[in-house]
Amino acid sequence: MKNLGTKKRYVIPGDVITTAPLRLEGNVVLDGKRIMATCMGLSDVSSDSVRVIPLAGVYLPKIDDLVLCTISLVSGSSWFADMNSCYQGMLLGQDVFGRGSYPTMKEMKARLDKGDLVYARIANSDRMREPLISIMGENLGKIDSGELVKISPTKIPRLIGKHGS
Repeated sequence: MKNLGTKKRYVIPGDVITTAPLRLEGNVVLDGKRIMATCMGLSDVSSDSVRVIPLAGVYLPKIDDLVLCTISLVSGSSWFADMNSCYQGMLLGQDVFGRGSYPTMKEMKARLDKGDLVYARIANSDRMREPLISIMGENLGKIDSGELVKISPTKIPRLIGKHGS
């Protein structure tokens, strides 16, 4: 079995996608000369690479991603926000009130309380601790109105489309 072309097909873990010498991208492994899927999804074989686009999965935050979060906990100097990930985002009080300020719990809850929606940017993220989120920037901050639609993280690229169009 050589290259399967650019046609996408459903694969499950262990399915052989191709034996062509291609660059491995996401969710595939090399077993001898066989390139195999490691998750259930759609295989994507191009002229120089192969990957599997997963049909289900969790969101893993990356720096500069824009996320919609729900405040889940107000602590002494920060808020924790649920971003539908295996991590919770941490929004520091200094990001909202400015450096050197020490707001009271009452002031913190007046600005953002449990259940509030915020549109934020991932400021820092690694696998060892909760990602830092920031609402400093244009069009970021608390969301007061609108309709929330929940979709799978793996469907985001399909929603956005090619080249962000």
